[in-house]
Amino acid sequence: MASHLNPFEVTFPILLIAAIGYLARLFFRFPDNADLVLTRYIVYLAAPASLFLAVADSKISDLLNGPLIVATILGYAIVFGAIMLIHNRALNRPMSDSVFAGFTIAKFNLIIVGLPLILAVVGARGTPSLVINGFVSYLLLTPITLFLHGLSSRSSESVSAAKATLHVLLDTIKNPLILGPLFGLVFLLLGVKVPHVFHEPLDMLGKSIVPVGLVAVGLSIREISPSAWSLEVWLMVLAKAVAAPLIVLGLVLALRLDASSSVSLVLLFSTPTSAVAFALSKELDAYSKETGQIVVLGTILATVTIPATIYLCQIVWPM
Repeated sequence: MASHLNPFEVTFPILLIAAIGYLARLFFRFPDNADLVLTRYIVYLAAPASLFLAVADSKISDLLNGPLIVATILGYAIVFGAIMLIHNRALNRPMSDSVFAGFTIAKFNLIIVGLPLILAVVGARGTPSLVINGFVSYLLLTPITLFLHGLSSRSSESVSAAKATLHVLLDTIKNPLILGPLFGLVFLLLGVKVPHVFHEPLDMLGKSIVPVGLVAVGLSIREISPSAWSLEVWLMVLAKAVAAPLIVLGLVLALRLDASSSVSLVLLFSTPTSAVAFALSKELDAYSKETGQIVVLGTILATVTIPATIYLCQIVWPM
């Protein structure tokens, strides 16, 4: 197993861009809703474009790994479900927030941290895990999150359960974050390549997700002192950085996955929360303050927890 990766080199750009957003709020006259404007740009334009291309440009051969698909889906389901229920029952939070708490911990930073991390540690053998995780995240985790959030938000309305479910289902399907990868899946299954004249501008939109999303995170932060972060945020970050990869570690051992797939999956679940999770929580006004703090604090701690996870993987799977 290669491990010639300095986690600080991966996480520092994330922190720097978020810090630029925070400083911009301090020293320039940004409107109070600037972070909402940026996150809306991500949710409705940049992210759908990126997800469409990510799916359309994939290789079907990378998806033909049954055990890895099962392990990935179970990993997301266990982490998402456990955090959602603990957050709702143990912390006594509203289910609409608890759904996004589960999403925040399950939704890791696949592109800016996960991709270079897996390529550095596992190499090309980690590519199937990257592709499958992208599909599961785009086409299962995000739609389920939107659906459950919609149901919990409508639970107090005086309409029948069937009617509320239908409304939420339609709202979920119409969400740009769902339409993007669904259209990409159609292109992939039909074997149609996206024409260059469309591919290039969509790619430009997609590449803006990371900087714009992190600036939005920075703009949303009002305080950066540790005292401003609640015990809940600290616990959620520890769940993301420690509990989630350990859960997946036990899962891949139980399923007897091959070493490359196992290491890739464990490391991906150890990466900090994606800025897209913050953008979506901000757009829906659900758990957004905590999600922004989890992104920042989780990225800081990743400089310590990612090397620890790599070391653990080297012990379990000497490669």
